[in-house]
Amino acid sequence: MTKICSKCNTEKDMEEFYDHWFGVGGKRSACKECVKKERRDGYFYGRTKYKMQTVAEYQADYFQKNKEKLDDYQRKYREENREMVNRKRRAYKKRVKEQKLLTNKLLNSNL
Repeated sequence: MTKICSKCNTEKDMEEFYDHWFGVGGKRSACKECVKKERRDGYFYGRTKYKMQTVAEYQADYFQKNKEKLDDYQRKYREENREMVNRKRRAYKKRVKEQKLLTNKLLNSNL
């Protein structure tokens, strides 16, 4: 069985694609060779005249430039969805508390 790589547009055998739970046929859309090339290149984008930025650098730069806009958006979202945000926050706190209790229990049992 074969599949066409979405990056290099060549038809390759299914073994030449990494497994992926969401992909067609349970495989990624790009072949292993193209994925390795992307990783080796460090996912560079946001090309500027003087340098290329990695995704993390680009996101950090974007956050710094748009901090007020992002803060306003988050504040507005939390106000409009107060019940859901509070429900998720309570669930998170409960989950963390249970994990801490379990961790303490395991640590104490090993002593």
